[in-house]
Amino acid sequence: MKKIKLLIVEDSEDDALLMAAKLGDEGLDVDYRIVDNEHDFVKAMSEYSWDAIICDYNIPGFSGDHVLEVYKKADTDKPFIVISGTISAEEAAGILKSGAHDYIHKDNLLRLPHVLDREIRDSLIRRQSRKNTIKLKESQKKLKLALEEAVMMIGNIVEKRDPYTSGHKKRVAGLAVSIAERLGFSQKRLEEVRFSSLIHDLGKITIPSSILSKPGRMSEIEMKMIRSHPENGYNILKNSNFTEHIAEIIYQHHERLDGSGYPRGIAGKKIMLEAKILGVADVVEAMSSHRPYRAALGLEAALEEITSKKNILYDTAVVDACVDICSQKDFSF
Repeated sequence: MKKIKLLIVEDSEDDALLMAAKLGDEGLDVDYRIVDNEHDFVKAMSEYSWDAIICDYNIPGFSGDHVLEVYKKADTDKPFIVISGTISAEEAAGILKSGAHDYIHKDNLLRLPHVLDREIRDSLIRRQSRKNTIKLKESQKKLKLALEEAVMMIGNIVEKRDPYTSGHKKRVAGLAVSIAERLGFSQKRLEEVRFSSLIHDLGKITIPSSILSKPGRMSEIEMKMIRSHPENGYNILKNSNFTEHIAEIIYQHHERLDGSGYPRGIAGKKIMLEAKILGVADVVEAMSSHRPYRAALGLEAALEEITSKKNILYDTAVVDACVDICSQKDFSF
């Protein structure tokens, strides 16, 4: 005989016994508890693992709608079945919409064994699906963390090979994320801006350190090598499922609105907004800092650069947000 554990919300013990008897007639060994108020219901839910909850819709002081609200707060996937002798079609539709799994009229208790069997099986499927989803998310999170750590290690190597830009990536990331926040980015997009900013110069790992730290004017060939770093970074990352957008942001961060940027010379709306943000943050930080080929030009000059070329090289909304952030008294890289 199959055993089933039921929590019955009912103010009539006779009705509860009748339900148990009907289930017994179908070969089920019913272990049940009867409750008729919120306190006892919450206590029973916490003390025992029930196969299903059966609820009378019309209990004075603890109606079916009230029971359902308390049930949903418990965040359980156990079947919730409403039973009533007076429930209207409209009320039944409403309680199903609110989260009940089925309802049965008291004149038709012969449906109860079938409904319980179906809903308990479905709840097991839901539970397993929920576990699988949690495991998948945990696995994805671990893989993403591992990927971030690996890429960040490479980024640190790049920075060590180019000591003049030490701390550059973190300063760029801080400003870029602040701009993206001003523009109302979602948490997911903010993370993409942060991550892409932290590794935007990843492609420089393919460039000789003698060129990266060269104090004098670069030759045309050397400049061509420097300008290859967005594409190099893209090629390193493009085959990873976790960094599809990040790879493209890095690829585009030296592109400009009028098409004069590199490496592809794309323009306007073809450039991702994330890349436009990164491009502005990169320019402002670079001009504000020392480089082997020049002294720092300062924040004021950097803001003048992006403002004078707003809507020509740089996106207007991005520039306005950047200027506003950098003009605050407490701003610093």
